[in-house]
Formats: sequence, structure tokens, C-alpha cells
Amino acid sequence: MEERVKFWPVLIRSAQVVPNTKWVLQEKLGEGGFGEVWLGLHQTMKEHRVFKFCFQAERVRSLKRELTLFRLLKERIGDHVNIVRLHDVYLDKPPYYVEMDYVEGKDLRSWCEDHGGIGRIPLETRLEIVAQAAEALKAAHESGIIHRDVKPTNILVGGKGVSARDIHVKLTDFGIGQVVSQEYLSGITRAGFTETLSPSSSSSQTGTHLYMAPELMAGRPASTSVDIYSLGGVLYQLLVEDFSEPVTTDWTDKISDPVLKEDLKHCFAGEPAHRFADAGQLAKNLRSLGERRKVFSAQQRMVGLQKQLKAAVLAAVVLVLGATSVWFYYKTSKARWARENLPEITRLADEEKFSAALELARKAAIYLPTDPGLSNLLGRVSVSASFEMEPPGADIYIKEYRNPEKPWQLLGKSPINGFRLALGFYRWQVVKDG
Repeated sequence: MEERVKFWPVLIRSAQVVPNTKWVLQEKLGEGGFGEVWLGLHQTMKEHRVFKFCFQAERVRSLKRELTLFRLLKERIGDHVNIVRLHDVYLDKPPYYVEMDYVEGKDLRSWCEDHGGIGRIPLETRLEIVAQAAEALKAAHESGIIHRDVKPTNILVGGKGVSARDIHVKLTDFGIGQVVSQEYLSGITRAGFTETLSPSSSSSQTGTHLYMAPELMAGRPASTSVDIYSLGGVLYQLLVEDFSEPVTTDWTDKISDPVLKEDLKHCFAGEPAHRFADAGQLAKNLRSLGERRKVFSAQQRMVGLQKQLKAAVLAAVVLVLGATSVWFYYKTSKARWARENLPEITRLADEEKFSAALELARKAAIYLPTDPGLSNLLGRVSVSASFEMEPPGADIYIKEYRNPEKPWQLLGKSPINGFRLALGFYRWQVVKDG
């Protein structure tokens, strides 16, 4: 049993002044194994702050860790709208504490309870809560920080109502976080210890098991993907309307929306490399759910049309007139499909997803070869490239520069003329026998 850190001669109580400050404690907001969390009011400025006091020596090291990570975050991106700001950490002598921004709101679990339960919260709002938390994780990950304890009680929700445009989310408590590698700590004051900050730390299983990625349960090192798994767990619970629901092997049976089910699959993939490449992708997906549902419906309609076409082709063996009708219907439906996908191509181009836009535009061009709008879109997302080698006959391979793990794609043998290439940076490989 850890020895408790000695505090004042009396217990912490309301109206006490925080040592070495002009902050007066007003209300206890919570407590746990680490100690207590109190709301404080400045005696002159009348501003509110939150103070987290330590009762265990081990949590004092956690405060130091949180301070180190916040300094790293502050140095790299400044203040982030979705991350609770730390103002001060007092570690000279007991009582030890960390001083943080006061967020007018509650943790996600309590916030939902105050509004009648998860089921009373609009789906759009639930998705926006996760999207804002994902934006916070994206900023942390880009700064080299892994949170490692993403859960409802560490997601604070404030705002005037329950609509998506009214809520504001902040991620808090980086107390068991770590850095991606020690290189990120270069030049940062490490607040007296560094041994539990690295990915190879023996404390890799510290955290809340309900949201813990399988690789952490197996004792493997953490990566930013563990946070994506944990946030996926929060999203899953919001969708099934139960914060006690674990992610079991049959979780797909409880999610009816096929588009959201696909997002969760990219959060819960057993291999970290198969999860979302960054948390920002999850945020974008959740905020574009309506558009993605339309795309999915169109794809399902295409599957249905293809099945109908196969049946019609079989009937055409017997009835020539029926075959002619089916052919005309097929061409018309494909052209309609191509026109319906022009907005999707435009969206992909606006988001600079040039490879995906070009792939869809090529399919549409088969059915709209002279459409001026499609021609303009092709010009936005690609360039016409030619390749000439001396001597000719060399195999030319290509792959995107940002995805070195992908296999090489064979373009053909030189010379190649008029090949459409999506905008971007590429790796090239030229192979010639002999």
C-alpha cells in the first residue's frame, strides 16, 4: 500500500486558500486514487480554475509526467481548443497539485446523464463529441504524444445545449501519457523523471481496460493507434447507448449503420497498422456521415443493377429484343451513375484526395467521355504524363511517396504517352533486363 503524501495539518476543505496562491477552494469536483479535484476562485480576478491534488507519491510522478507532456505540446502547437490547458504545477513541497483551466461542463458520462441518458442525445451531437476528441488526439499525436487513457471521464463536454453546433469538447488528463520516442523530449525540461515516458515502458498496461487496445493487453509497446482504438470504444458505447458495454467479438451485430460500422472496423482492427492512419481521418468521416451514406446507397444500387443486368443478359440469349433493351438500360444507368458521382469527385478534389478522385473520374469517363464538367475535374486532380527511355522497353513502376509500404504499380513499358497521373509526390522505379 502506497504511503499517502502528508498535506495540511487539516483535511482539504472549502474556503481554504491554495498554498502560495490567491486561489480559494470552493467545491470538490471529484476524487479517486490520485487524490481530489477542486474548483478554485481567484480572490481578486474572480476567475475559476481547477486544482488536482495528490494523495499518493506515485501520482506526484504522474503530475510531473503531465507537466512534461504539456510543455511538449505547448512548444509544438501552442494552446489547442480541444485540450485542457495546464497553468501551473506545484511540486516543491506538499500539498502537490496541478492547476488547470476550468471547463464549464462535465465529463462525457456525467454530461449524458444530466441530459437524460445517451439515447436522448442527438446522433449528430454524439458524433461531433467524438470528432472534437479526435481533433485533440490528432494534435497530440502530431506533437509526439500518446494519451493512453482515452475514456468518457477524460472527455469534458460543455456548451449551452445538446445540438452539435452548441457543444464544446476538451480532452484532459495526460497523466499516464507517453511520447512516441525520446527524441521528442529533446530540449524539454523533464520535470525530474523520464523512465516512464518512453514507448517501451513497463507500465504499458496502465489505463482503463474497457478501452485498452489489444496490443497493450498483450504487453506490447504503445503507439498512437492505441488512442484511436480507445476513442473507437467511446464511439461504440455512444452508438449502443451504454457506457458499460465492452467491445466484444460480436460488436458488429449491435451496429446497424453500415457506414459507421466501417468506421469502427478502422478503429478496432487487431493490427495497429490497419486502423485509421491518424485521428483526423475519423473526425472527417464522422462529420461527413450524410454524404458517405449517399455514396454507400449509390454503391448498393449499383450492386443491385449489376445483378439485374446479369439476369437480363441471360434472358437476351433467348430474346434479342430483350437484350437490346437491357443494353440501352445499362448504358443509361451507367451514365446516370457517372453524373451522380460528379459531386463526389468534386468533394474528393476539394479535400485533395487526388488519387481517389482520379480513380472515380476514370470510371465515370467511360460513360461520359465528352462531358465538359468531368474533363475539368480530370484537369484539377491529374496531369498528363509521358515517359521515354533510351533504350526503350523498360518497365516503369510507381507508388505514392507517402505510402512506401504499398506495392509497386506497373505502368507499362517505355515509351508511355498521355498517361493520366494523380497530383502528388511519387516514388519511381525503372527496370530493364540486361
